Amino acid sequence: MLNSNVTPFSTQRILIYRIENLGDIICTIPAMAAIRHHFPHVWIGLLTNKEATGNPDPEEILKNNDFLDEIIVDNECPRWYLYSPIMKYMNK
Repeated sequence: MLNSNVTPFSTQRILIYRIENLGDIICTIPAMAAIRHHFPHVWIGLLTNKEATGNPDPEEILKNNDFLDEIIVDNECPRWYLYSPIMKYMNK
């Protein structure tokens, strides 16, 4: 459920964080499309990393999407280290 204080006109950037497994990506495609539908004029990015198990990488699966403006691949931060990479990309 969206916060009633957040409107498509008050939001400028949305970053979806670290969806990396093939199943997670497939299951969240409808959610990412719904975010785009509710926020058609904002920048929407996905921060992820390369798939380690030999499955297709997230950018390969999502390369022709119409709901993400950018797919950011960052393999250098550990899974538990959230704050720094998110702030690095949101402050661009």
